[in-house]
Amino acid sequence: VYKRQVEVFVPLPDPPPDPNTLDVIALDNANFIQWSDNARNASDFSFYRVYLQDAGGDDFILGETDSEGFLDLLALNGDSYSYFVASVDDQGHESFGTALATGTPRPDYHGEWIYAYEDQPTLAGFRFTPDEMTYPILDGASPDRHFRVETDADGWWLVPGPGTQVYDGLFETTALKCGVGADSDCVSLDQAPLTGYTNLDMPLYPETTYVLKVTGDDGLTHYGAIRVTLLGFDQEDDAIMIFDWAYQLQAGNPNLAPRKAAGR
Repeated sequence: VYKRQVEVFVPLPDPPPDPNTLDVIALDNANFIQWSDNARNASDFSFYRVYLQDAGGDDFILGETDSEGFLDLLALNGDSYSYFVASVDDQGHESFGTALATGTPRPDYHGEWIYAYEDQPTLAGFRFTPDEMTYPILDGASPDRHFRVETDADGWWLVPGPGTQVYDGLFETTALKCGVGADSDCVSLDQAPLTGYTNLDMPLYPETTYVLKVTGDDGLTHYGAIRVTLLGFDQEDDAIMIFDWAYQLQAGNPNLAPRKAAGR
């Protein structure tokens, strides 16, 4: 019996493109992952898959979404997490994944206040703390302080404590971090500089972020940031500073807010 052979060409699937960029914004006990929307240009685009890669290099699906953002509420302060994202079309074809992006959640707090040393010396010192269970305001003369606030005829000053260094530069910002739901024109500090620190006093200005390199409770170097929201006076005419702050629990890790993925 003669059998006729027919050669059949099966076209390879053409998945949508993977996102061009991927950012991880470190929050307090959470990471917010966001990416570019270029995959939407594909006519058959459907949704995204968000992956978590563990320390051993194994990949796990964290979730699926049709938006360009995903909030990982299982991430814990002081631990690092690496993510990548792939796009999927309406036939289930999946793109290559983006480059990995890593985020390390860290505590951040808003609306902290501290007095000037000249007016309320016992409430003028500050120490970064790993959680809300420890009150961060100290006596301004305490050797454990990371900094204190002073005022004089020339203005307001951030005065480093023993072993503390402050980055010798100012960052004009609109927020401590530009996280979930931030305005498009939001400006925040994304990563602590590694060099350029000083132990000299720094002038304090509102809407400005300062980066500090401090010795933590473990005796190792940690990075922290404060953003001044208000310099003013209370009902007794005592000078007071209101500020937000963030503190990286991992020693030597400068990641205070977003860390971007490397280009593909």
